[in-house]
Amino acid sequence: MRRRIIARRGIEAVLPLNDEITAAGMLHCFWTEEQHRSRSWWASVKHVHGQRIADKVRATMPGCRPGFEYAVGTYPPLPLVDAIPSDHLARRDQIVIEGMQHWFCGGPWQRCQAEHLRELGEVDGAEWIRFERWRDAGFPLEYRTDDDPTGTPVEIVRHCCW
Repeated sequence: MRRRIIARRGIEAVLPLNDEITAAGMLHCFWTEEQHRSRSWWASVKHVHGQRIADKVRATMPGCRPGFEYAVGTYPPLPLVDAIPSDHLARRDQIVIEGMQHWFCGGPWQRCQAEHLRELGEVDGAEWIRFERWRDAGFPLEYRTDDDPTGTPVEIVRHCCW
């Protein structure tokens, strides 16, 4: 009997930098690529790279979760709590994944991610305390990509808290 090998289409052993930034952050990246609009593509990213990225996000941004979790529907998109000013560039900062609109962490008009996840029961008391310490320290940047694990933290990996 011959064994069949099933290739993981579109997902490489090492996630390219732009894709890791998008997966770890709130779907914010240097540029949006067509695969970023596909829930099945994000599901394969989660399958292959999800645990490693999720662990890094939880360690460096307590109270937050990686963007791929929102892309696959684990959590609902963060709600807007205020109208985005009509002249603000953020009005175009969104990605639509199979009909679901996700905003790229829009200023004070979007719900704080940690608060939203706490309301959903995802963030427990211990993590909430770590979040408050991180917030009180000014949200220091600590997330580093696999591409440069000892280098400068990546500023574009966004959390949605302020």
